[in-house]
Amino acid sequence: NLGSIQSFIESKKIKPADKIDLNLLKKLKLINKNEIKIKILGSGGIKDKINIHVDLISKSAKEKIDKIGGTIQLRNK
Repeated sequence: NLGSIQSFIESKKIKPADKIDLNLLKKLKLINKNEIKIKILGSGGIKDKINIHVDLISKSAKEKIDKIGGTIQLRNK
């Protein structure tokens, strides 16, 4: 969820300019290494403009990312 991503940005484990995708989230152990799809949820807040590549995104997460000027790219299914 967005709150977890923001906390990783604040702890300098993710740079806001990084492409946040399935591989990065697995590397940081935010998701299980066996996951093949990811959906970002809007719980929590996001302050930094991020570039995210995911399979699915909730409406609230999309609104929050759009509001701060971040980019969302949905992966092909």
